[in-house]
Amino acid sequence: MRKQNVIILSSGVILIFLSLYIFTRPAIFDIWDFSDTGQIGDTIGGITAPIINIIGAFLVYISFQAQITANRIQFKALEDEKKSNKLNDAFNKHLSVLEEIKSKLRDLEFIVIIKGQYNWQGAQPQPVHITYRGVDALNEFVLRLEDVKNKTRYYDGQVYNTYGQFLNYHFMLTAILDLIERIEINLEDKLDKEYLLNNMKLFYKSFLDNFGERMIKVYESSSIEELKKTKKEIDKKFNA
Repeated sequence: MRKQNVIILSSGVILIFLSLYIFTRPAIFDIWDFSDTGQIGDTIGGITAPIINIIGAFLVYISFQAQITANRIQFKALEDEKKSNKLNDAFNKHLSVLEEIKSKLRDLEFIVIIKGQYNWQGAQPQPVHITYRGVDALNEFVLRLEDVKNKTRYYDGQVYNTYGQFLNYHFMLTAILDLIERIEINLEDKLDKEYLLNNMKLFYKSFLDNFGERMIKVYESSSIEELKKTKKEIDKKFNA
């Protein structure tokens, strides 16, 4: 209860008790003589009732004001909670996408099939399948591109898919660039934004950047121009 309300209520109570004393004293003037007005209790009740009613109405007003204030506080708390939940949902959504990109790298496979050579009896053994996974898959893929380009090693009798690996790598870079732009636009909390961007930058610099640089130097396809453009945009974002 505010200080002003306490003062007003206290003043009303004092007036009630003061009126009891005043109206039970002998009248100074004849006009204030209530001896012919019936029982003194009825007289005092009739005089003090309006004051009590006013005080009662004032208390009701105070309670309504307090309720309005409480409702405003509760409404603000609900709005703050909704806003906080919305921010958390956006953060978790973007974090989930980043984890999916990381998972894409972990699940990456580069399969090499080595055909069996005919032996002196004319029989051909079953081909050997070698599977590289995750970062090893990217490394083996780029290493073979470099060997073929530089003519340092040939892989005769081996079958493997280079274009599929290239598409997977390009997809991860495209997903990273899209996620960066979404984080910059949708996340309001500065700390959440910095956390996600720094996490993504660490992942990119640690596991993807080097392979992109090596791939651009040796990959012979018109598709490499699109990858170079995507990588350039990512580097610009992280170096800004």
